[in-house]
Amino acid sequence: MHKNYLYSVTDKALFDALNTSKINNPELRDLFLSRGVIISIETKREALAREFSKYNHDYYDHQRIATAMGVVQRKEKTTTSDYATVVDTDSLETALEVLKKQVTEEDDLCLWREDEHGNYVVDITYETPDYTKSEFKQIVKKEAIITIEKTDSGYTVRYPDNPKVKEYERTIRESIALTAEEAGEEFDSTRINLASVDDADMRTKFFQRLIYGMNGFKVRDVTDVYLFHPKPTDDEEDSGDSGIHISRGSLKGEGVLKSDELQDLYGRGFYISKIRWKFEEELVDSDIYVMEAMFSEPETFEDFAYVTRGKFKYQGKGKYNKNSSKLDNEEELRISRLIEDTARTIVDEIVAETQGGDENESSEAEVTTDK
Repeated sequence: MHKNYLYSVTDKALFDALNTSKINNPELRDLFLSRGVIISIETKREALAREFSKYNHDYYDHQRIATAMGVVQRKEKTTTSDYATVVDTDSLETALEVLKKQVTEEDDLCLWREDEHGNYVVDITYETPDYTKSEFKQIVKKEAIITIEKTDSGYTVRYPDNPKVKEYERTIRESIALTAEEAGEEFDSTRINLASVDDADMRTKFFQRLIYGMNGFKVRDVTDVYLFHPKPTDDEEDSGDSGIHISRGSLKGEGVLKSDELQDLYGRGFYISKIRWKFEEELVDSDIYVMEAMFSEPETFEDFAYVTRGKFKYQGKGKYNKNSSKLDNEEELRISRLIEDTARTIVDEIVAETQGGDENESSEAEVTTDK
């Protein structure tokens, strides 16, 4: 028996599930055959669902229906943590074994390996509950890949930006930090953020510089801009607008970054917190790439994350495929490194501009190691 599965649902939940198109006719026929019942193709779906929902159902029925009802997971956004440490790869591998033991004890699956580039790749398959969904969809099976790349100062860790995987990253981080402490070495963990800069114009400039600052690539179009407007303090609030505050907005289309509507929102105190754009390499006949970048905590401008939404392959004679395709692993790694490096550089530039270049003041130098 798997740890998170519900083994019984209500008759109503079973009836609703069997009435959906995700349970196809052959699947429904097999469910009845498992009870020794042959159904007619002339019988209406609602009548069949009503009849089967009266039966007792077991774990295997639940598994079969839940699998059919499952949703395809969208690609998750990626975030990074940078470890400044001198601990060696043996210590890193020990930390990965600690993580593997933790995941395995939760009845989930964890495997790790070293790839051809010398990076460590951790594959985790885990189950997580989502009680906001219907009863047959409450247990979601997910796959997460954590990549650990050796750098001059330590390691860069890339992982999906969700609470469960953040727990896994924390396990790795704390294990390495403990090893460093036992060896009398320093350990710092940092994430890309602009928490120390609350100026709306500078936060917007971060994204403007990001999309135009990726070396070797040029912007083709900005299609989606998401904006955030922090609630004013009591001192700033205009009594005439008391009780009215719009905190979020978005614009979609073509040439959004140059629109008059966006400029108007800037004037009202909004700043960009997430952006989606198309770009291409500064080469002849380049494919068109689509990417999103955002701060997951828009109010504080913390937890920088990004996700590649695919690419439109170049066909020739100025034409591109109508449907996007996935990036291969080499492209994904190259663009991930570039957007991370560009973001780090821009953070340092903006902090220097807003704080007079004080080397001791850097929003990227936040130590996030938890004891």
